[in-house]
Amino acid sequence: MEAKIRLVGGHYGSAGWGFWNYTMVVDPCMPIWFIYLRSRGPYPLQGFFAQVGNQFEPIILFKKSATFKLASILSRISPGLIGVKILSSRPKMQNLKLEKWHTYKIDWKKESVSFYIDNTKVAEIPYKAGEVKARADVWIDNAVFEARKNDAGRVYRHVTQENRKRGYLYLDYLKIY
Repeated sequence: MEAKIRLVGGHYGSAGWGFWNYTMVVDPCMPIWFIYLRSRGPYPLQGFFAQVGNQFEPIILFKKSATFKLASILSRISPGLIGVKILSSRPKMQNLKLEKWHTYKIDWKKESVSFYIDNTKVAEIPYKAGEVKARADVWIDNAVFEARKNDAGRVYRHVTQENRKRGYLYLDYLKIY
């Protein structure tokens, strides 16, 4: 997949592009995408990431956070403890300007997924889920998601954010290979 995109406005919520098998049930959920997450409060994933399943590689972190660094360490020791695995505590392209046009590429192979921005590889994340049917997805909204411990439904829950200014996701093109 390749897309030329720019994200303007620094909104609260999420935005992203990539592939998703369209389920919010925690265990079978398989997003493979670039994802922007920004929330008020103590939400640890405040930044722009490459994501495969519950594995996150930071590309940009919106602020230095001891919470993120601690979550990163704990997630590698015991991914089940916080529900995700943060592969690194260091962002790959901290100076990337999301409001500028960039070409994003996702190369999904049998055992790994590679992520590129403007032909620079920013992440290679292991993939072990086997064959998954997924669709291309591009979105911007006002919610981030969390898996709550002991949730009876075992689904990712919306954490809705209020936005008092507009945010925009501009899509120039999308190619599926």
